[in-house]
Amino acid sequence: MRHWNDPDAARTELGTAARTARAIGAPGFAVEADCELAELLLRRADTAEAVTLAKRALPQAVSYGMRPWADRLRVVAARESNCAALTPREREVAALVTRGLTNHEIASALVLSDRTAQNHVQHILTKLGFAKRSQIAAWVSGRIPQ
Repeated sequence: MRHWNDPDAARTELGTAARTARAIGAPGFAVEADCELAELLLRRADTAEAVTLAKRALPQAVSYGMRPWADRLRVVAARESNCAALTPREREVAALVTRGLTNHEIASALVLSDRTAQNHVQHILTKLGFAKRSQIAAWVSGRIPQ
């Protein structure tokens, strides 16, 4: 993109790209433009608009089998979930998942059983609407203060 240093111009061009892609019958490209725009809006702290856009584009990304784009859109959409959606223990577990720890290592670090650590990870995935641990890591890196 030629407007990396001009977020306003980038926003305009991405919006135009999404509209044009829809108009010419290229919905996959529209999803890509929407995803890029949602991430840009998030970086600019336009969280509500970013989340709205991500939630609108996510079903399309899923239906077209655009898995990497859907994963990115889920991360943006999850920003609506406030940190309070996770319990303090789940936030601890999420931080450890971000560091790449296994369930067994998380259990050891927090003095829990392996099964309890596994349950915490599963609850986090469910609450945030994610399928993979890497999505937790992406969410934490932009969401939970370290």
